[in-house]
Order: sequence, then C-alpha cells, then structure tokens
Amino acid sequence: MLYQQNRLVISLQRSNYLLAYFILLHSFIAFNMLLLPVLVRLILIILLVVYFVLLLKRYGWLWEKPAIQRLYLNMKGEVVVSDHQLNTTIFSLTHGYACSWFVILSLASTDSRFKKYVFIAADAVEKDLYRQLNVYLADPKLFQQ
Repeated sequence: MLYQQNRLVISLQRSNYLLAYFILLHSFIAFNMLLLPVLVRLILIILLVVYFVLLLKRYGWLWEKPAIQRLYLNMKGEVVVSDHQLNTTIFSLTHGYACSWFVILSLASTDSRFKKYVFIAADAVEKDLYRQLNVYLADPKLFQQ
C-alpha cells in the first residue's frame, strides 16, 4: 500500500489498454472517412493523424513521459496532480467513475475556474493500487458537499 499521511499515492505508467483503444478508435474513424470526397477526406485524415500523435505524446508513448505522473488523493476529496515536469496542482474531486477496465476522475480547480478529467486504465497502475482507488471512490462520504 502506498499511503503517505492518510493519502493514496498513485504513480501512473503507460497503458497498453489505452494505446490499443486509441489505435482501434482512430482506425475506425479513418476507415469511415473513405466514403467522403477526396479533398475532405485528405484534410480530415491529416487532422486525425495530428490528433493521434498529440494523444500518444500526452499519454507518454512519444518523446516524453505521460502528462500526469502522480496523483495524491486524500480523504477530504482533494487531489494533488504532479506532471512530468514535477509541477503540482491542487484539485477537488467532484465525481469519479470506476469499473474493472478504467477509472475516470472529474477534478475541479480549487478556484473553480476549470475542470480536468483524468482517465486511468487498469494496467497503468499496480493492481493493488487500482483496487484501493476503486474502494476510495466507493466511499459515499467522499462526494458529499
């Protein structure tokens, strides 16, 4: 268990599930673009490839580490997000969805100016930490205002 001072520390790694999902999704979209006129198809496929490369970069498959390296969650619903440049930002956890394949966290900045959604695939963290995260999100007191 990686509890430090009553908080759960989650280190994120590259996810093979997420990579397979991105490849399948973008392939499906590109295949469906074959029915479009040539010029429109060319423009949309270029945009799709650029977006795919940006997603791979963000999730750590190209050139650098994943955009989010570590999450620190405490029992007050606060989440500290640490990026690959070791910058930290404090968020409050507004919602969370957990299933056997992935977890989605909805985070709001402390001054409520913007929201961030964090997608955590099951293979991006250790199995025990993933189970602990599911238990953490199942706590009904966590999301009460």
